[in-house]
Amino acid sequence: MQRFAQKLEQVFDYLPGHEGKTVVPVFSSFSLTEPMIELLTELGIYAMALGGDTMALLNCEKIKSRS
Repeated sequence: MQRFAQKLEQVFDYLPGHEGKTVVPVFSSFSLTEPMIELLTELGIYAMALGGDTMALLNCEKIKSRS
């Protein structure tokens, strides 16, 4: 997850045509532990995991409250 956050800093190096746009980072997995969700929240990254039959954002409210 730390490497994912570091790669976000380089996103416009690979997509220069999108420079100046807002990047909304989402880390997705079949399952995420609470410590993983907490780390992603600290990094400002949305945590998405399988919840029943669909994928669900697990830290949406916490990320929104950081803004």
